[in-house]
Amino acid sequence: MPLPTIELDGIWPEPYRFLPRSDGAQTVPRGCSTVKSDKGVAEAVLALLKPGDAFGEIGLIDGKPRSATVSALQPIDCYFLDRANFFEVLLTHPEIAAAMLPTLAAMVRYADRWVAACI
Repeated sequence: MPLPTIELDGIWPEPYRFLPRSDGAQTVPRGCSTVKSDKGVAEAVLALLKPGDAFGEIGLIDGKPRSATVSALQPIDCYFLDRANFFEVLLTHPEIAAAMLPTLAAMVRYADRWVAACI
């Protein structure tokens, strides 16, 4: 089975704050942006995205609403991979899921360290 085509989701001008779709993941081939928590009173920068980075991987996996807001620091391109295509590909390419595990584990460890530092 061939890998799915990832559609161009948009070319976002700077400064542009947008709410990532939660039914898939996006990759950033051009530009830089921040990922910020939009929960509670204070705003926290969770990540700085550069070309080659992706976001929305949690929503891609669990299909739940987004947990962050992305803000462009300069014009960026975003390509979108929807959840249905992702799971279809995983059935024939389980190595993709295996390759994602270290990144997801690193995210959990980072969150654990961040919470521990706040206590």
